[in-house]
Amino acid sequence: KYDVNILSLGRLNGLAYPLCHKVKIHSLNMKKHSTSQYKGFIKILWLLIALKNVLKFYNKEHQPSVWNITSPPLIVLFSLIKKSKNFFLYCEHTSPLGKHNNFIKNKIRSLILNTGDKTISLNKKDDAYYKSINVDSKLIYNGCKRPENLNLSKDKNIIFVGRFSYEKNPLEALDIFYKSEIWKSGYKLKFFGDGIYIKDIILVSQNMKIENYVEIISSEKDPSKIYENAAALIMTSHYEGLPMVLIESISRGLPCLSYNCPQGPAEIIIDGVNGFLIENQNKNDFIKKLSSLDYEKLSREKITSTFYKFDISNVIKDWKKMFENYF
Repeated sequence: KYDVNILSLGRLNGLAYPLCHKVKIHSLNMKKHSTSQYKGFIKILWLLIALKNVLKFYNKEHQPSVWNITSPPLIVLFSLIKKSKNFFLYCEHTSPLGKHNNFIKNKIRSLILNTGDKTISLNKKDDAYYKSINVDSKLIYNGCKRPENLNLSKDKNIIFVGRFSYEKNPLEALDIFYKSEIWKSGYKLKFFGDGIYIKDIILVSQNMKIENYVEIISSEKDPSKIYENAAALIMTSHYEGLPMVLIESISRGLPCLSYNCPQGPAEIIIDGVNGFLIENQNKNDFIKKLSSLDYEKLSREKITSTFYKFDISNVIKDWKKMFENYF
């Protein structure tokens, strides 16, 4: 019953996921759409240009609407916009606890977030943090739809799914795979994604002489094809919010091995049931867990049974309650 629109700052070069025909997509067509692509004064200039473009779109919307803002740069932009009859929901997407916070930063974050009506937290620790700095927060998990037909077969494939960036730490995954020596038993490590470390992954795997056991797949967007026939998923991130790749994995009965990084994995992985939660950045323990192949003994049916609180049919109930407060 809701009229749903998605606004993107950047140019749209195809979508990662199929969308319902009722959802309308709009693009501001900015060549560079992220503050991470700029430094210093140029970053401030980018924010001003982005604000001008956003205002053009915003002022066209005459009906009262709920605006769900999903990244820190956009939250800063919308904190400068007059709300009128609109309602603003903010969500930082990546945990604020993965950053270096201090009294001044907490005050600034509190001032900015309190220009909105509510901040959406993706995990319990973020929710507690926001409330500790006097921000009105509501915990709503990321969710996904459970596949109707589960393929519980598996090949000797370990998968890494995500951006090849510092945050996701893909070279750590490659080193763990190499030192586990499971490639000597025919296992392969498949990287699904793209990013600045793609050439490093290729070069390092060649130096390790395991290039025949490492594959990079950047073009595949279909989750059913990404996760099918895998033996396990590994995640080596420095920090997260609530990682969708873990949720998508357990929805398909796929065991996950992940560092207990801030934040999110600890709320998804039940150690020894749907995967293994490894002490943050304890590489030796990760290597031991991967090489022991204990994940092969985990029940695929038990793994999927831990998915219920991330099932989209449950998550959407929280969003509907949220919208009912404003309409």
